[in-house]
Amino acid sequence: MAEGRETDAVAERPVELAYRPIVGELASALRARARSTGAGRFRRRALVWTVGGTAVGALLSSVG
Repeated sequence: MAEGRETDAVAERPVELAYRPIVGELASALRARARSTGAGRFRRRALVWTVGGTAVGALLSSVG
């Protein structure tokens, strides 16, 4: 047996790895990046303030 030694067949053929990203993995990576960067946190705060301001504006315009 050739345990622990490379054989000629193994040395001749390189190993090729193929990876096909799917949409879910990409979306998850982008969400994680947005949580960890300053620009991502700023965008999230800006979105919250925009939605909140719009909701308050709509409420005030419907009341008055």
